[in-house]
Amino acid sequence: MSFSGDAHDAPISNHGREPVVLGPTTATIAATPSPGGAVGTTLTGTATISGLFNPVSSDQVDFSLYIDSSCSAGALVQDLGSVGLGSPNNGVWTVQSPGGAKPSVAQTYYWGVTFTPAEDPNNPSATVCGEPVTLTSAGGVLGASTGSTPTTGAGLLVPGLLASLFLLLGGFVLSIGPRLRRRASV
Repeated sequence: MSFSGDAHDAPISNHGREPVVLGPTTATIAATPSPGGAVGTTLTGTATISGLFNPVSSDQVDFSLYIDSSCSAGALVQDLGSVGLGSPNNGVWTVQSPGGAKPSVAQTYYWGVTFTPAEDPNNPSATVCGEPVTLTSAGGVLGASTGSTPTTGAGLLVPGLLASLFLLLGGFVLSIGPRLRRRASV
């Protein structure tokens, strides 16, 4: 490229060499949790990562499971995966959490995923915390649910109230029964 100059600018020439500056790239991550289930179900996550340039086998994908939707309570489980162990599909890598987690409490958990490159040219990146997955208790007050949120066991409410009322009234009758008999015999 050259410029012969004009009344205001001097001529320039760089002989066809344009400087090119390449910087690190930042990957885009989408996380998908496994379906929930009853307590005892192993929870896993899948990360879909795009925008990487030459990932290597020592690049890490960190799957973290949290108990709060802001992911501020500290990770319950951290499960590391590797990006460089496969071929991309149209520039997109899919990584499964290798071990997963098996929480023992029925509640909603939240997955977060972080990509940490071993070296340039990729920048670290992470998902926004809060990919939810729900575990329900099997047969307890929460009852197993086919949906994504636990059931409340409302079907147990009426029989439970009736049983409590019966016990309460039965105890009341037993405590005033002898008093009523004494008054009748007087």
